[in-house]
Amino acid sequence: MKAIVFVKEVPETPEGVSVSENGQVQAAGGGNFLTDPIDPFAIETALQIKDAKGGEVHAVTAGNSRAEKILKEALAMGVDNSYLVADDALEGSDPNAIARVLAGAAKKIGDYDLLVTGDRAADDNSSIVTAALAQLLDIPVLTFVSEVVDFDADAKKIRVVRTLENGRQVMEATLPAVISVMKGIHEPRYPSLLGIRKASKREVPSWSLADIGVDPSTVGAAGSPTKIRSLDPPPAPSGVEMITGSPEEMAATLVQRIMDKKVL
Repeated sequence: MKAIVFVKEVPETPEGVSVSENGQVQAAGGGNFLTDPIDPFAIETALQIKDAKGGEVHAVTAGNSRAEKILKEALAMGVDNSYLVADDALEGSDPNAIARVLAGAAKKIGDYDLLVTGDRAADDNSSIVTAALAQLLDIPVLTFVSEVVDFDADAKKIRVVRTLENGRQVMEATLPAVISVMKGIHEPRYPSLLGIRKASKREVPSWSLADIGVDPSTVGAAGSPTKIRSLDPPPAPSGVEMITGSPEEMAATLVQRIMDKKVL
């Protein structure tokens, strides 16, 4: 079994974010970046399949040299290898263009059975990359996976539970396939101290677009079909009223405010 987990670097939201001239969300004032909060669940899903079935797990991201940090975190969790796709031409890429890059990385690694992503990214919340990957690689896609019921690399089958707004679906697909997992599918393991020390000494291979066979004209702002017309932070909250008094008085005041606003 060979699984590839795609991870993403996102701004640390407590530091605040800003919007660049080309419509990209970025950390404000040189803020910190971290692994997208959904990605440890994707990594854990692949690692649990490896623990049960054997095989290997690889982690991939597209970005710049700063993203080595999150790839070493994946190594510390237990993935076998991490790879960074770094190229100046990536600047301004939308999710569709990033999917093209990740598909190229998957082809370079080769012989994969399973591709794993989070169900959405914390910065753009688009949920596009998983489906775009499946289309580019011409393989099945299973989204919003809350449980992997069965995985059989020899029989080329995977069975999962998808959790949707109106219920749960049990679905099966042939391998190779790409899945997006939901938060809570598994409790991500904590890296051991030994794992962290070993990961810190590992080299993370860096690939250019040429290395993975992707034409630079198909990524970046020029190769992105999505054009952001404007992107602005939400307005700061105003008119906050703190309700005081006894629990009974606060409850009565709150009910009156709700009725005055015709919320109910």
